[in-house]
Amino acid sequence: MDLNYLFKRQQVENSRARTAKSDAARRIHGELAHRYEQEIERITGGAIQFHNASSATFLEGSSASSA
Repeated sequence: MDLNYLFKRQQVENSRARTAKSDAARRIHGELAHRYEQEIERITGGAIQFHNASSATFLEGSSASSA
C-alpha cells in the first residue's frame, strides 16, 4: 500500500476528529486515524512511529476503543 495514501488518510481522520460535533464521531475518526498510524508503523517496520499521536487524544475515555 502507498505510504503517502496512508499519511493523507491519517491526517484527514485526525482533522475530522478535531472538528467532529459529537463525541461518537470524534471517537470513530480518532480510531480510524490510530489504525492508519498503526499501519504506517507496521509497513515501515517501526522506522516511523506515532509516540504522541494526536488521535490518542480522541480515544481516551472511549470504552469502544478498548474493546
